[in-house]
Amino acid sequence: MIEALIVDDEGLVRKGLRVMLPWEQHGIRIVGEAASAEKALEFMHTHSIRLLVTDITMPGMSGLELIEHLNEIHSPVKAVILTCHQDFNYIQQALRLGAIDYIVKTQLEDQDLNALLGRIAAAVNQAEVEPAASGAAPEMTTAMLDQEMHKLAWVFPDEEFERLMDFMQAKNNGLDLQTVIGNWYDFVHQAFPRFEKNDLLPESGSGNRNVSRLVIQRQRLQKWLRASGYNEEVLVSIIRAISLILEDREEPLKQSGLAREVNLSQSYFSISFKEVMRMSFTSYMQWVSIERAKQLLRYTNQPIYWIAEQCGFTDQRYFSRIFKDATGMLPSEFKQTSTS
Repeated sequence: MIEALIVDDEGLVRKGLRVMLPWEQHGIRIVGEAASAEKALEFMHTHSIRLLVTDITMPGMSGLELIEHLNEIHSPVKAVILTCHQDFNYIQQALRLGAIDYIVKTQLEDQDLNALLGRIAAAVNQAEVEPAASGAAPEMTTAMLDQEMHKLAWVFPDEEFERLMDFMQAKNNGLDLQTVIGNWYDFVHQAFPRFEKNDLLPESGSGNRNVSRLVIQRQRLQKWLRASGYNEEVLVSIIRAISLILEDREEPLKQSGLAREVNLSQSYFSISFKEVMRMSFTSYMQWVSIERAKQLLRYTNQPIYWIAEQCGFTDQRYFSRIFKDATGMLPSEFKQTSTS
């Protein structure tokens, strides 16, 4: 059996996860719970576990910091993150730290829990049988596929997109296609807010049918980008910039540094970014910040000033004004409406 520890600051969430998921059917036994990362470390000092299932945002040490600490001490424990929402920045950061998968707490009823736990158990066992030092290529999980899609390298050229599509349509790949495809649609909206795609929302049906719809939507996205008149080389640079913007970074990106990273002059980057994305760099950065704030307001209990700081605003009053201009509501009003 794979001994596992659940870490979440909400007792009802911990209880719900233990009851709702068929852990033991997949060889996983929950041997403990912890209300904080600090308590989890205390538990692991006296108990041997192979799997850590941890919330991302908790008072004190976060789930990401907990995973990072385990990496520093070379712990063999594998981690799965818990999140209340599809926060791609958090998910990407967790995957970079070595998390093997993630569970969206608010979507448990919509997920194939047997497939989810099957992937997690297989990933834990495979990691122990085939350590990274062996040089063997790891099997792609749903979370890893999400990460590849969020890099946006699949937009241009065709090779990367074809590789992802071949894997998604392969038999016995263990992927939760409905989750992957839903995440993809959400991320396209986050990355390209002016791209009109209301008529291409995901349809229910077979996974392969929805995969075919991804091919069509990618073609429409390419057409939309090419309508700006720029060649593919410039478009690839702008897409690379979008990918960097949407990454979770400790220091906010500045236009000058971003232009250097994608090999464009600052003036040319500013002009081409606006014409390709149909909005200025400043407006886009504000869009990203407001979307990030919405997620934090919906799914965390952190105070407004903390959320403002996390989204790059040093002045809470200025943040509230910008947020109201964008949404028609103050942050406190938005939070109340979202949680009621």
